[in-house]
Amino acid sequence: MIRERVHFDSQTLVVVSTLIATLAFAANFTLPGGYNSDGPHKGMAVLAHKTSFVLFILSNTSAMVLSALAIFIQFVGKIVSFWVVDPDFKYGNLLVLTIFCNLLSILSMMLAFVTGTYTVLSHLPGLPVPVCILGCMFFFLAYLVIKKEINWVADNDSSISNKDRC
Repeated sequence: MIRERVHFDSQTLVVVSTLIATLAFAANFTLPGGYNSDGPHKGMAVLAHKTSFVLFILSNTSAMVLSALAIFIQFVGKIVSFWVVDPDFKYGNLLVLTIFCNLLSILSMMLAFVTGTYTVLSHLPGLPVPVCILGCMFFFLAYLVIKKEINWVADNDSSISNKDRC
């Protein structure tokens, strides 16, 4: 039962990682603002001089690296499971590490979205700030969700330890 659950969780995490990596890869080549089509900077990013563009590139690259790392962790875990006598041995640690990489890549992806949106809308009066505030609400909501889940785990651990005492 546990082995099937670990296998299912592993597959789900690889799908999530692959989707994030695909989006990040595509975003790096379909840059906000596009490319210069003529002149001495032909083929270069139009908005490369903007700080928000640099932040977009950095956060998008972070999302790509972290999601690729999550895929790699699961790939190596599968390879190792062929040689280890007990394939469930420490596989939970790999799942936790993959979840952590995916979590950070999702946060990086959202940061890339906010900075990319700001980059292309910064010339419009009154629009970029509200759009970025809405995008940044994700981080506040993600914090609340993570905090709630940590509390659920802590409550579950304490109820289990209280049952063990009885």
